[in-house]
Amino acid sequence: MKTDDSHSWFIIVKTILAKYNLPSALYLLDSQIQKFKWKTMVNKEVSKYWKHFIEGHCKLYPSLKYLNSQYIPGKTHVLVNLSASNSMQEAMRIPVKLRIATGSYILMADRTRHSKNKGLLATCPLCQTSDETLEHFLLLCPALSNQRKSILSNIQLLHEKLSIQFKHNGSEVDLIQVIIDSSTIGLLEPSCDNSILMDIEFQSRRLCFLLHTSRSRILNDIDRT
Repeated sequence: MKTDDSHSWFIIVKTILAKYNLPSALYLLDSQIQKFKWKTMVNKEVSKYWKHFIEGHCKLYPSLKYLNSQYIPGKTHVLVNLSASNSMQEAMRIPVKLRIATGSYILMADRTRHSKNKGLLATCPLCQTSDETLEHFLLLCPALSNQRKSILSNIQLLHEKLSIQFKHNGSEVDLIQVIIDSSTIGLLEPSCDNSILMDIEFQSRRLCFLLHTSRSRILNDIDRT
């Protein structure tokens, strides 16, 4: 009899079946389950396992606090969903938005927090007036005010529409949350106008990408001087 640490194909199959809470191999051999029923069972259990795994692990990472971790098998997350129009341009904007939403877009406040260099400052290299936090980068940095002005105004108008709807329930809608992942708002308020959320996602991708490219250009200019 093979042990559980063996690399035998039987042990591998046994481990996979146990992982996804599926019937044992011996039971399957005896029952002769129909192919369609088996495929349905596998899809259901595998989807349920990964749904619980993703939602549970997302809660352990503070960098994912703005991300909607509700996993819906077979559906694309709104952050990577492409509309039919301008799909090429939208695809170019998605990576920046994803980095911001998953906490992997490194600003100076993040760099100093994780660096062993005690002399490294969190000050924004663009404006030198405040720490370069996510809020500063997206909403406040004066060096990027011209780039964000028109797009942010559109998002704020949409944000106000959402806020009016939420005030009826005694809750608030955080602007940073709306910009980074508006689909979380849909979870809190299922009756929320989905067209508003889609419009916010389109505008927020534009905002994040423009701020990113402008920041990179300014930093390159600083390095050259």
